[in-house]
Amino acid sequence: MIKYKCPVCKAKLENPDSMVGQKDQCPSCDEFHTVPVSGAGIRADRKRMIAVGSAIAGLVIILIVWFCANTTSNTPRQRSGKELRAELEARNEAERAEKVRQAAEKERAEKARIERKRAESRREEIRRAKLAEAGNQPEPVKPTPGRPSEAVRRQVYYELVAAEDRARRDAGNDPTRRQRLEVIYKLGVIQAHGLPVEEVRRISIEGVVKDWPMP
Repeated sequence: MIKYKCPVCKAKLENPDSMVGQKDQCPSCDEFHTVPVSGAGIRADRKRMIAVGSAIAGLVIILIVWFCANTTSNTPRQRSGKELRAELEARNEAERAEKVRQAAEKERAEKARIERKRAESRREEIRRAKLAEAGNQPEPVKPTPGRPSEAVRRQVYYELVAAEDRARRDAGNDPTRRQRLEVIYKLGVIQAHGLPVEEVRRISIEGVVKDWPMP
C-alpha cells in the first residue's frame, strides 16, 4: 500500500502499489490527482540514482585519467637547447664524415683510372718499340778483316758525335748551315783517321746500337 496526502486538500489517502502513476479521485475534495510513489520508494530510487551517478562519474574520471596518460606519453618531450645543439653537431659531424668518405672514394677512383691509363700507355710504348725494333732495327755491324780496334772505333764515334754538336752550336737556328757544317766537320774526322767513308758509317751505326757512352 502507498500512503500519501492529497495534493489539494491534504487528506490522508491510501492506494495499492499498482496505482502508482495513475489518476485517482480524492474522496474528500473529489479532485483527481496522480498517485505518487511512496516516500520509501522515492528514497530507494534516489539511492539508486545516486549509485548510478557515482558509478558513471567514476567511469568518466577513469576515462579522463586514461586519456591524459596516453596523450602525455604520445606527446614528444620538449628537448633542451643543449640537447638540440648536441644533435645538430652530431648531424653536422656525420655529414662531414660522409663528404670526406665520398672525396676519398673519388680520389681513389681517379688514381686507379690514372694508373690504368699509364699502364696502357706503357704497354703501348713497349708494343710500338718492339714493332719498330723488329721492322727498323739496323743490321748489326759485321766484323771485317782489317777493321780498326774497338778503342779506335770508339774514339772515331766520339769525334763524330762531337762534330755534330759543334755544327749544331755553330749553325744556330739555321738547319741548312748546320747540315753543311756537319759534313765538313765529319770529313775532317775521316781525313784525320784515314778511314773509308763506309767504315765511318759502320762505326756510327755500331756506336748507336751498342750505346757507347760519351767520355
